[in-house]
Amino acid sequence: MSLAQDLRTRRRHRGMTPWQLIQKIGRLEQEADESTCRIVELATENDGLRADRSELEAQLRRQAIQASEAIRQLEGNIRLRDRQIDDLQRKVTIGVRAEHVIAKTQELDPEEIRKHCTPVPLWQSPLADPDRTRPAWARTEPDPAA
Repeated sequence: MSLAQDLRTRRRHRGMTPWQLIQKIGRLEQEADESTCRIVELATENDGLRADRSELEAQLRRQAIQASEAIRQLEGNIRLRDRQIDDLQRKVTIGVRAEHVIAKTQELDPEEIRKHCTPVPLWQSPLADPDRTRPAWARTEPDPAA
């Protein structure tokens, strides 16, 4: 190669010789290969992350469904509890009113009424005549009317 050709080549290639150009092309090809490998690595990592994200979204949906079912069940329990509270309040109100009515209309106090109104057989009642109220099979003495 002549000196003139070498100068023209360097001028066309920004002052590089053909050997320097070949080296530069080799470096650029190597960088392109490394970039391609890096792109493949990133694409593989991206696919893995997308799969993980899909799995986490599915878990989130399942847990949201379970949470909504639990909320519905708790709301039902709360409604049942509120109904029971309302029923008990109504019963207490009725009991209080009944106690007031008993206190106003009876000469006996409520404790005495409860004491005398417990369910016992008639012949065991303290107010009953034991000879007249006891059934024939339970009497120990013969019937005076007979």
